[in-house]
Amino acid sequence: MKWPLPLILGYLLLALQPTVGEALRLGHSGPAPSIIMPLAVFIALFANQRAATWAAILIGMSIDLSTLRGTDALVVVGPYALGYAAAAYFVHTSRPMVMRRNPLTLGVLSIGGELVCSVVVTFIFAARRAIWWGSWADLPRHALMSELWDRILGSLYTGLPALALALILFPLMPWFGFQDGTGRRPHGARP
Repeated sequence: MKWPLPLILGYLLLALQPTVGEALRLGHSGPAPSIIMPLAVFIALFANQRAATWAAILIGMSIDLSTLRGTDALVVVGPYALGYAAAAYFVHTSRPMVMRRNPLTLGVLSIGGELVCSVVVTFIFAARRAIWWGSWADLPRHALMSELWDRILGSLYTGLPALALALILFPLMPWFGFQDGTGRRPHGARP
């Protein structure tokens, strides 16, 4: 995989995420879709596992570093990096069962990838809160379930921007420099 184009696209999508997320948000405080997850899913669909995992970790870390948590302007590095790595693993293991060059596949796997990422991120923040407060019993369960529910709805909503991004990402596929990881040569190709 050639790294400049994914890095530039990741940077642009990360910059557009707050604006587009607010524009597409359902209601005043409802869920918002991710426009960054479809890029990670696209890379995981076509790159080898090592490149897909590193791209997902870099995308997740950029989200972690650009998001402030709480009122103290705290940056927590790790939850989204691990969530995106788990999503990349989910997509990479799903590759043999899907038609990779179909835009609907990008939409459906973006929903699944965002769901996996949401569960990982919610669990990490819940564990962090439990450590901070001292035990799992002290966690406000309604807040945890409300956060998870909003993330699940946002995951379902992520499929729509993924379909729109498929119109941009699929024509750019030759510029990504993906290589077939199966080790097979095209019919008639010489070594």
